[in-house]
Amino acid sequence: EQAVRASPPPAEGEEQRQPSLLRLAPTGQGRYTTVIKDKPKTVAATEISLTEDELTRTPGTFGDPTRVVATLPGVARSPFGLGFFAVRGSSFENTGFFVDGHPVGYLYHLLGGPGVIHPEIVGKLQFYPGGYPAEFGRFATGAIVLETKEPKTDRWHGDVAFDLFKASALFTVPFDDGRGTVTAAIRRSYYELLLPLFVDDFTFSYLDYQLRVSWAPTDNVRLKFFSFGAEDGVEQGSDQEDAVYDRRPLRG
Repeated sequence: EQAVRASPPPAEGEEQRQPSLLRLAPTGQGRYTTVIKDKPKTVAATEISLTEDELTRTPGTFGDPTRVVATLPGVARSPFGLGFFAVRGSSFENTGFFVDGHPVGYLYHLLGGPGVIHPEIVGKLQFYPGGYPAEFGRFATGAIVLETKEPKTDRWHGDVAFDLFKASALFTVPFDDGRGTVTAAIRRSYYELLLPLFVDDFTFSYLDYQLRVSWAPTDNVRLKFFSFGAEDGVEQGSDQEDAVYDRRPLRG
């Protein structure tokens, strides 16, 4: 309730009247007001969050959204293309990798290869170059966190791509009138077919695959299952007996 004093201007020859006290009743709301107070959510000291558009339009990523980390300040990629990052001069093992909140051994293939997750599945990337939430474990410097996205549910979608070095395929099928989706993706390089044309004693290859199932039984509940794997193989040596073959498997 508000009080306002007002008086009309005096007519010519009249004295100034005492102002009248008018009380205004509030409208459009109840008589009482409820105020809810809560502590603000604790956030990281430094957090860089990139969404789908920013991930795909950043120069130097070559269409791979996970490569955007290498363009951020204070980040250096490990030598020899091992697929790790050094943040602010720290050692490589002090940076954690996470996919949908779960820790993984690495996010990138060997020798400067792409990320181990298909680009069409990546929805958001969060980079913590310093202090980060406790849910991401114990690392000295920071964490790189990927979140998968919900695919379109209007109809089935497919993407098949071939280039000089690799082939990939992705398919998404909705079910239960769009309440759920199944997404499957696979990528396979064929460097082992090309390198022998130029080098006799060295070759390598990589493979990654993903399966994602999402279903919302109600409007307030959504269930999600995500499984993925990757493998990098390096072979060195011209003779079969002297060849050194190394694999770097990843399961999640």
